Amino acid sequence: MQYGDKSMVASTMGLSSINMSTMGVSVAGESSKRIYWKELFNFDWKVSDDIEKRPYMYLSENLDRLLVQFKNDFSAMIYEHPGTKAGQKRIDWQHKYTMKRYPVMLKGVSSANFLFSPDFEKYIDVDYVANQFVIRNTKSEKIKIRIPAGLISISLKGKNRSETAIAALSTQIMFNTNDSIRIISKEGLDCILELPTLRIKSFA
Repeated sequence: MQYGDKSMVASTMGLSSINMSTMGVSVAGESSKRIYWKELFNFDWKVSDDIEKRPYMYLSENLDRLLVQFKNDFSAMIYEHPGTKAGQKRIDWQHKYTMKRYPVMLKGVSSANFLFSPDFEKYIDVDYVANQFVIRNTKSEKIKIRIPAGLISISLKGKNRSETAIAALSTQIMFNTNDSIRIISKEGLDCILELPTLRIKSFA
C-alpha cells in the first residue's frame, strides 16, 4: 500500500533554501518498509541563525498559499505564488496581505496549523468580550460565525484568563475541512460542526 503526506522541510543551519516535498511510505509485507521523498517545488527564504527569530511557516492544502508567523508576534503574513514555470520547480512567493490579530494565545506551543481552514480563508479565534469561540475571515479579520456556547463554553475569569489556560482551550477545537470544524463538546463528545449552518454532522 502507499500513502503520502505533504510536509515542508526547512534548513536548521541558517541557510535560506527551503524545499516543499511530499513524503510517502511504501510497505511490502509486514516487515519491509521504504520511506521516500519527492520534491514538489523549492524557494529561497532568509532564515535567522537565532532559532527564536525563525518563523513558523504553513502551507495551504492546495500548496498555493504560505502563512508566515513569528513566535509571540500578533501579526502574520499571507503569501501566494502563481505556480512554477514549465520544467522548473522554483517558485516566488508574493505578499498578499498582513493579519494584525493572529491568535497567538490559542496557538500555545503547537507548531501545527489547526487554527486555520485548509485554504487559509478562515481561522479560529476567541471573542474575549463575549467569552465565545468565533470564526473570522482571514483577510478582513471580521467575525463570520459564532460557535454556540452550548457546544463548547469558555470561562475567562481569574486564573482561567491566563495564557496557559486559554491555550488549553484550543485543544478542543480545530478545522476539519474548509467548511467544518471538529470540536470536543462540554460532554466530552467528538463532533463535526458544519459551517455556516452550525449543524452537527456527526458524533464519535
